[in-house]
Amino acid sequence: MRKIFTTCLCSIFASLTLFAQDIIITTDARKIEAKILEVSKTEIKYKENSNFNGPTFILKTQEISSIIYSNGQVKVYNHETAQASEDEPASVAPIVDESTAQILLLSGQTLTVQITEMKSNYVAYILDGKPYTMPASQIDKVTLLQTGQVRDYSASAGVTQTESSSGSRDYSPKYVSRNGNTYYYDGRAMNESSYSTFLQNNCPAAYDMFNSGNNIAFAGWIFFSVGVGADLGSLIGYLIAGRTAANTAFGIIGLGCEIACIPTLIVGYNKKHRSADIFNTNCSRRDMTYWSINASQNGIGIAYNF
Repeated sequence: MRKIFTTCLCSIFASLTLFAQDIIITTDARKIEAKILEVSKTEIKYKENSNFNGPTFILKTQEISSIIYSNGQVKVYNHETAQASEDEPASVAPIVDESTAQILLLSGQTLTVQITEMKSNYVAYILDGKPYTMPASQIDKVTLLQTGQVRDYSASAGVTQTESSSGSRDYSPKYVSRNGNTYYYDGRAMNESSYSTFLQNNCPAAYDMFNSGNNIAFAGWIFFSVGVGADLGSLIGYLIAGRTAANTAFGIIGLGCEIACIPTLIVGYNKKHRSADIFNTNCSRRDMTYWSINASQNGIGIAYNF
């Protein structure tokens, strides 16, 4: 009986802490909801809170303002007063010339690189001695560190400007599509965290809709967790003391929360998915009709937008 009681209590605790997360505040005031895996003097490794099974990201400590851990502990990075320790050699500052730039990606990550070529549809650069090419669809902006000049790629996200071999420019409207909770733009897949950043930079109306849906869906999962916890509490009480009024009350509360979570989740995810239609309607500067897949309380259907 004690083993059953302990196991159930652990299950309740796990369900109520399901949404615990760490928050990283960067030096440019971005907030990253994450699960921090490893912290060192020079960098941290983390996974995005919306995709624990996804890739592991690395962020330099110089780019971090503070970290708020899920247990409430706060770590503040003071870069202005940071000094190299006496037992470590001082690091050599990188050489900054007219080609040195900082690339801010739509995903929120930043790269400090040497630019070799910057076109409207791609950026070529050197990082750690190796050449790379990045499509413009992944870039928010590029800042040349020596002059402070900024080239904003996100400003033309709705209408992407490309150059043909003849030198003429083609303005092609780009659209957001969706498969489940994965979003696609210009052939690039985005998880919900990257998609939220993309909308925030390119379409405030769609971002507001997505953010509202995300909050409602979060409340739905809270209802579900509380319902599961109440049901487990009712079961534990029944095993220990038999059927009582308290056990019955816990069971009713749990059932009510689990029922309430269903429409709440449907409304939340429906609003998140509708953000793609808002982007395609208001921010892609489209000049043609398109099809989209919509979900609602009544089910899933195909919509013709014009």
